[in-house]
Amino acid sequence: MTSKERMLKAMQNGKPDCVPVAPDMSNMIPCRLTGKPFWDIYLYQDPPLWKAYIGAAKHFGIDGWLAGVPLQFDYEIEAAKDRPGRQEAIIKRTSERIYTRFHADINGEKHWSNYCNVYYIADPPTRGLPLAKAGLPDNAPTEWEDVHRRTNYKGLKAFHEANEYMGDDGVVGVAIGIPGLNLRNMDSIYEYYDNREKVIKRCQQSKENLVRRL
Repeated sequence: MTSKERMLKAMQNGKPDCVPVAPDMSNMIPCRLTGKPFWDIYLYQDPPLWKAYIGAAKHFGIDGWLAGVPLQFDYEIEAAKDRPGRQEAIIKRTSERIYTRFHADINGEKHWSNYCNVYYIADPPTRGLPLAKAGLPDNAPTEWEDVHRRTNYKGLKAFHEANEYMGDDGVVGVAIGIPGLNLRNMDSIYEYYDNREKVIKRCQQSKENLVRRL
């Protein structure tokens, strides 16, 4: 059996020729194998993490299992047109870290996120970190650098490209989350107790969206 056939047979509760070998090396090993700073993969998508993982699976000869590829269906792209576009921007750099925040123009005014992402030279990023914990001021920055990713996949392009790149070395799937609180953001916890019905309504809408996507 090829790795793809082996994984699919096991996933379908069948009996493959042997137990699939797919160690969990979702990010650390693939990123190191690229020889690049981790922020190249996570911030600039050069290469995107899914491509680094497939490269690592081929390098070690394991049965590849890629569970997450960025994709948007046409109806999701259409729905997003009416939402304010968010832009990630670099607000601080050191020799080992890059700090970013998001900004969006709403009714002619620029609004900044009250949290930041921290990208490291040799570790996966920390996302949704309160500004105070990162030692950053909570006021709007006066200088910043908008992030321009070196690869920008839209629609189903990444899914099709990942399938082609993976070939017979494994399977490519689509990750489906579940509705719930944003546990990285303390405000999400407070909101549940302060406005419980609103949060439940949002989770119900999220469930409908996820079921449609699945």
